[in-house]
Amino acid sequence: RCLSKALKFYHQQYPDVQVQILGGIPDDLIAGLQAQTIDLAIVSLPVPIEGFRFETLYSEPLWLMANSTHPLASLESVTWKDICIHPLILPRQEKHFGIRSIVETLYSSHQSRISTVIEVSGSQPLRQLLLSDYGISFLPPSQFQKDLEDGVLTAIHPARIELTHQVAVATHPKHPPNAAAQKLLDAIRQNCLSSTSFGKFSTVRRVNMHS
Repeated sequence: RCLSKALKFYHQQYPDVQVQILGGIPDDLIAGLQAQTIDLAIVSLPVPIEGFRFETLYSEPLWLMANSTHPLASLESVTWKDICIHPLILPRQEKHFGIRSIVETLYSSHQSRISTVIEVSGSQPLRQLLLSDYGISFLPPSQFQKDLEDGVLTAIHPARIELTHQVAVATHPKHPPNAAAQKLLDAIRQNCLSSTSFGKFSTVRRVNMHS
């Protein structure tokens, strides 16, 4: 939401400047910064690569996302086994970046191997798999607010799993943004920095978790 506000604010201030928004996996975004084909990248931390400047904009929770008809959606309490037996949808990437790294660390902490992984590039293919009830994923609910409000997806918050991710803007210190990109960066800072408001999700279910 805050990024949309930032872009709207920027367009109102500079209507003649064209902004090209490219979606991509973190590997491609970092490569774009290195090659100077993009000016800024919005990434999910951690990004274990040196030589870049990462400015944290905000943090938000990661909850278990599933189709509203998924077996987990109706449980009052869950075990870790209830979760890990289901196919897991993860962002496709070559390195241990962002949300994927956080989720893989979660499974490792439970000494669990992810038995079935469905890798996708981009949020829309991931959303379609969730809507098709093809698996589960740990994601920020803000990305799927309308689906949650419409009741087609459910966000489940197991009581003993507390996951958050940080969203940051990445720049290359050796290749500073041009004037237009710098103004966009300022708009992003103004609208997103330390933002903690992501709305209320009536379909988030906090469930008990036991061994």
